[in-house]
Amino acid sequence: MKKIIPICLLVLLSACSKEMEIFSYPTTEYDYVRKTNNDYRITVKNGKQGVIDLKGKVILSPEYDFLTILNDKMIYRKGQEMGVLSLDGKTLLKNKYSYIFPAGDNYLVTNKDGKYGLINKEEIEIVAPQYDGIQLLNEGFYRVSKDGKYGLIDGTGKEVVAPKYLYIKEFSNGRALIVSEKGKGGFIDKTGKEVVSPDYNYTEDYKGDITLVYKDKKFGLIDKNGNYIKPLQEERINQIGENLYSDKEKNKFYLKDINNKKISETGYDSIGEEKEGLIAVREGDKFGYINRKGEVIIPLVYSEIGEPENGMIIAKDEKTGKFGVINYKNEYIVKPAYTYITSRNKEFFIVGNDEFKEGVINSNGKVILPLEYTNLNFKYGDLVLGQNEKGDYKYIFLKKNKSNLVDVNIEDVVDYDNDEIVVKTDSETKIYKIN
Repeated sequence: MKKIIPICLLVLLSACSKEMEIFSYPTTEYDYVRKTNNDYRITVKNGKQGVIDLKGKVILSPEYDFLTILNDKMIYRKGQEMGVLSLDGKTLLKNKYSYIFPAGDNYLVTNKDGKYGLINKEEIEIVAPQYDGIQLLNEGFYRVSKDGKYGLIDGTGKEVVAPKYLYIKEFSNGRALIVSEKGKGGFIDKTGKEVVSPDYNYTEDYKGDITLVYKDKKFGLIDKNGNYIKPLQEERINQIGENLYSDKEKNKFYLKDINNKKISETGYDSIGEEKEGLIAVREGDKFGYINRKGEVIIPLVYSEIGEPENGMIIAKDEKTGKFGVINYKNEYIVKPAYTYITSRNKEFFIVGNDEFKEGVINSNGKVILPLEYTNLNFKYGDLVLGQNEKGDYKYIFLKKNKSNLVDVNIEDVVDYDNDEIVVKTDSETKIYKIN
């Protein structure tokens, strides 16, 4: 797929909006305040950390060497002591370990020798510190390492697979990719059984009941038990989506199902991966999209087209040479009026004209930010950063039908996330709300 005209991404403008300022802290009170991923903020004073809620109520005074909030717990270090607190500051766990961190339903711990283990919420040691590393995977499993080899344990601490592989990936449709000492790929199930022997030079995660394998310079498809759905062949095979793949015949790629049946008799020069029910296809220098049934949804008339996302696709109109946004019915929901569209974020698009001036539009085509800036870039959520005509770098907050400008120096911004931006000056720390 061709990219939608790459552009250098950097920074933007503003003008102070009091309605967006939600809190202000004198620097005599805190040196620094930052938002966490919860409804709390970490405060810093003289190198020590504390916690306040969003209304400024002190939960923990700044006397800790380290604090972080994960889900409904606070992890702290105070001198040599580490532990876990509830969100109201009550002690849940205080222990002998050098390090403690939430990992699923348990806590990851290390001893003074740097070995990793697990304890449960009742402080019972379910895995004694013995591994060189432990990492939480999906499906409630943990990847463990010892002497450069990887194994698997479950949430109770039971060793499902002893450390013997070069790598173990997360589970996908009940199968986890393993790499043997010889560098070959295979799969295990949730009991640790090798359901697909590690014999392949390359393999991908399962999409439905099939996965692509590569061996002896040949491509094939296997099911979840290692049986061949498509025997090894020299012609290229690509996984497209759940139980779908593309197969090359006489220099054309055809979409096929798990039974090796052609979805459509139409072949293409290339077929991409499925996304939001659409599959990218190319014929010559033209791109379009088909569905899982092989039906053409977006005709192959575009020389430049983006990926489907939230029901929208960036596309270049061949008549005008301009970019717009189409829906999955091939209708322009944003008229093709722009020289380029660099990036998107939810319902917002950064657009540019022939003079390389940039602005922001919403999914209805309404101009949210005039095309008066350069180097626009989404920084976080609906926060945009860019440069005005004077060369000043400023921040802009986007709303559905308008933009709010905030007059802050880029050097004063110390933190930002999806909801807030934190600005620190010599006299105070201000927090602005993005949405």
